Amino acid sequence: MSTDDTGARGITLNSIDRQSIRELVRQDAERMVEVARAGGNVYQTSLDRQDEISNFAAKLNDADQQKFYTIYAEELRASTNTQTDQLTAIHAKSHDDLVKNINSSSQVSTWISLIVLFIILSSVITMYRS
Repeated sequence: MSTDDTGARGITLNSIDRQSIRELVRQDAERMVEVARAGGNVYQTSLDRQDEISNFAAKLNDADQQKFYTIYAEELRASTNTQTDQLTAIHAKSHDDLVKNINSSSQVSTWISLIVLFIILSSVITMYRS
């Protein structure tokens, strides 16, 4: 429906609809991941993007602006919830793996302790026999 003139990172939407805005949010999320991986300032990039979004929305008529911001907020919330769910799943898997490693280490420690105890007992028995 409208294109702003902010350059390569500008916003282009053919219409103000959920699918278009969802794609916009998805692309922005990918961009934030790229910036983070490159060691960039995610917060500054996010603020710059919000300025671009505000500039885009300012060019819309009141009805489209209202519709855009409503859908945009909903899609941001959905994207954030999805990312939170993914991180929670990763955290749970990491936690489970850590518990397995601790249990495995505990079993190894138990066996080592038993072997050391056996060696000590053998040494004590050998000393008493002598």
